[in-house]
Amino acid sequence: MLPFFCRTIAAYTKTGNNCIVDYILYQDEWLTDLCTQLKNYKVYTIGIDAPLKILEAREKSRGFT
Repeated sequence: MLPFFCRTIAAYTKTGNNCIVDYILYQDEWLTDLCTQLKNYKVYTIGIDAPLKILEAREKSRGFT
């Protein structure tokens, strides 16, 4: 089952909206499910892999910690 955020992305797209999403992939299944929901649309995925220390520093600099 898709989490609420994934269902929302799919709903926006299906109603004709272009979406750019900054998304943390907590479970691999979510991406698989989202791609299934969006199989009839052009989708580009960009992955960023970084050490946890770097990610934490970025979040702190954004004021999210």
